[in-house]
Amino acid sequence: MEQLHKRFSTSEVKELFTKYENKITTRKDIQDTLGISKTHFFELIKKLFNDWASLKTL
Repeated sequence: MEQLHKRFSTSEVKELFTKYENKITTRKDIQDTLGISKTHFFELIKKLFNDWASLKTL
């Protein structure tokens, strides 16, 4: 399986999780788009929301 950062740019991932944060898209839609499991999704959420301020400046 190809690594996430090789399939999607930082800005693409940021856009997806911004949509999730704003309740525009669902967790399942993001999982399907990124090709990740539920566990991996929540690991990413934990990392991203812990450092959300710096992510928004990317």
